Amino acid sequence: MIGSVLSKGDVDLDGNDDLIVAAPYSPMDVKNNSKVFEPLTGSLYVIKSSPTNTNKNEFSTDGVTSTYDISTIAYAVINGGSKYDLFGASISIDNERVYVGAPGHRAQYKGDSSNTTTVGCIYGYKLPLIPSNHENSDFSIISPILQIIGKDRLGEFGKAIAKPLGHNYLIVSAPASTISEKVKQAGLIYVFENINGTNGIVDLFNSPLISLSPVSYSVIASSTSFARFGQKLFMHDIDNDGNLDLLISSPMFTSDMAIFEKRELGAVYVYKNFDHFFLEKNLTSNDASIILYGRNRGGRFGSAICSGRNSSKNNLLMISSPYASVNNLEMNGIVELYVDV
Repeated sequence: MIGSVLSKGDVDLDGNDDLIVAAPYSPMDVKNNSKVFEPLTGSLYVIKSSPTNTNKNEFSTDGVTSTYDISTIAYAVINGGSKYDLFGASISIDNERVYVGAPGHRAQYKGDSSNTTTVGCIYGYKLPLIPSNHENSDFSIISPILQIIGKDRLGEFGKAIAKPLGHNYLIVSAPASTISEKVKQAGLIYVFENINGTNGIVDLFNSPLISLSPVSYSVIASSTSFARFGQKLFMHDIDNDGNLDLLISSPMFTSDMAIFEKRELGAVYVYKNFDHFFLEKNLTSNDASIILYGRNRGGRFGSAICSGRNSSKNNLLMISSPYASVNNLEMNGIVELYVDV
């Protein structure tokens, strides 16, 4: 499933955006050409957008009929650290690092390497990335300078990541985290402050209560069980006021489990002017500036989000409900357009 996640960014710092292609469900050859594979490890491929005057690792745009073996044209390849990592499930890039989510990562209990459980993690890689070696059969190993291991068992920490350019915080979701006995698998958002100067391993699973230096974190917790709060994170100035807004999707949100038509409607929580009003505070989904709700049973509103402006300079927000049934068709999906939210 190559291309499950796509992103762009200047990974070699040459002034041009490059294409980042993830394959989070791909296996990894344990020893190159050994035909012994670890399942669902995940891989990340970087395709340069500009010629390098070398040979194979140039990406030509000579038409849609061109077909390439991505392993031969990739400028850089990064593989997940272990089986079931799902490395590449999310990607975010700024001017200094590329952050990659691995929500299937298994953590070891402290002092017991044989006892592991799935918590998820994110990796941070320093830019510029070094190129992979295509002359040999093996790729150059690109090691992370940062790893943050999730806190909650089966929480899927790293499912979504948002790292705004020029800001010193990183937002990571764990949409399957349980908040309490009454609020299960609801979802939790971690906001890590002072992230730019943080290196090494931050292990929240074994040391969840320590005060980390220099990084610290706050959380935004869902108030609704099984909502998958944080399935998608979207950070953009959606109202064009010069301040970044955070949008958190909750596509499995159900307003009333007892009523069939109210299930999996979905919701999107908008935190306007996030830096000024919400940063460094522990919050819940109820603290959002605006909450947008899906209207179609099973539609999973919030599965994808994007924004833009039209010719009249209105601010547009587009949110999808890919499983909605409309116009007498079954699960044909719908995209809703909001103007000047």
